[in-house]
Amino acid sequence: MNVDWTKAESKPNAKQKVQGRFLLDLRSKINNLEKELAEHKKILYDIKVKSSHKGKNLEDSIKSLASSESDLKIKLSIAETRISELESIVKALTKKNSDLENTILNRNNVIEKLENGFERRIREIEQLKKEIERFNKDSTLSEAAPNLIKKIQNILLHKGFISDKEFYQLMNKIEEKYARISL
Repeated sequence: MNVDWTKAESKPNAKQKVQGRFLLDLRSKINNLEKELAEHKKILYDIKVKSSHKGKNLEDSIKSLASSESDLKIKLSIAETRISELESIVKALTKKNSDLENTILNRNNVIEKLENGFERRIREIEQLKKEIERFNKDSTLSEAAPNLIKKIQNILLHKGFISDKEFYQLMNKIEEKYARISL
């Protein structure tokens, strides 16, 4: 016989006839449920303990992350400041580099002008050397003529006349000493 649950609910103090097997099954189910409940309570307790540890760990992690975030924000600010400083240094160096390149170009132009002037001066010096050589040759000839004249005068003073032979001998001596005289 089974338990009449509606009668038991309407009259909880009333007696009903129940077979022993049914009560044993009911007790077995109750014991199983109590065991399961105890296991679930233990699992729930373990979960609560773990979650409280995890919660504490999470709180610590959150605090640590908040601290790390704060540190990173400070480092980011410092890095941005440093980047700004480096950018201004790069701009200054770029301007200085540009100025130096302009200076180099100007100096190269000056050097080129000086080289052209130098080459022109070298050509002028070569021309002047040639003129000096010509003047030296001419001066040698101009020295030869007065010497020839003095010697002729000396001969004329002593002798009163000069022979062709004496004249040519004098000419040969002067030409040997100075240069060829063309008459």
